[in-house]
Amino acid sequence: MTDQWFLHQDIVKLEPIQDDYLKIKISWDTVPGASQYNVYGSFVETNKNLLDQTNNNYYIVDLPFVPLDLVCFFWVSYMQGSTEVFIQEEPATLYGQKNLFLDENNPLTGDSDIYIPNYMMSYYLAEMRTRHKAILENDGEDFYLYKRRWTGNPCSCVPGTKTALGDDPDLNMDSDYDGSGRCELCYGTGIFGGYFPKIKIKIRYGEIPSHVIRFAHQNLILDHTFNSWTLWAPKINTQDVLVRASTNERFNVSDVGQSEWRNVPLHQKLQLKSLPATDIRYKLSDEHIQNALVEGSRFGNARFNLAIWQ
Repeated sequence: MTDQWFLHQDIVKLEPIQDDYLKIKISWDTVPGASQYNVYGSFVETNKNLLDQTNNNYYIVDLPFVPLDLVCFFWVSYMQGSTEVFIQEEPATLYGQKNLFLDENNPLTGDSDIYIPNYMMSYYLAEMRTRHKAILENDGEDFYLYKRRWTGNPCSCVPGTKTALGDDPDLNMDSDYDGSGRCELCYGTGIFGGYFPKIKIKIRYGEIPSHVIRFAHQNLILDHTFNSWTLWAPKINTQDVLVRASTNERFNVSDVGQSEWRNVPLHQKLQLKSLPATDIRYKLSDEHIQNALVEGSRFGNARFNLAIWQ
């Protein structure tokens, strides 16, 4: 038994460019008769988005500016007549598998036969994740994930921004301390853009959602909460926003955890709570994020290029 049980990491190789962490070199063995290769990328294992085409057996991908906890997946294909053939079906990722397991002898007996070999561990891991994907493909709903920004240029609505960014008369700092909750440049985060552009994912309802209507000062508010789960990537954090594609309902991630096997994430469990219809995040869109980043780019490089990844 050899490395054919691994997750195909030896077929398409990934290598980060040392002087620029936003670039990755993708390489593979030349396929006889193939004159052109297609390179695909995604933040989700179930999506293949065409990034570019090349005649070489390598490609340098310039990643968009994204959170460091996002995992990038890559595929490479070539044409065989009129048929597109993928060099590997499973995506390649820098989140490697080989270093996650070690073949060791039993420390008590010195025997190794009771230990599951490394290559089989990798195979079992792939099987568990594949079954999660199969369930979501059948029963999951389409959602859009907006990952919250935790670092960046402070928005002009934040008190003290004018002092922090210099004496720019065009900043027009908002003196209303509640203004950030209505700001379309940061959506209450205090950072230009507020969120990263959307990523399409699938989510499975885990339990029966609860709907509670309560009285507010001027209207009725619907509290809609439910437990759910999704794949191990992309990584979801508290305060991220999820949009239900079928209804445009918007939810705040209030709690998140993940199941693990030998420190390897298998899937994520989420607790979601609906946002009131008056919440500024109902205006959240890629176009508005782009406009906010353009406004904030006066104070630094916004680097925005996610369209082909979605």
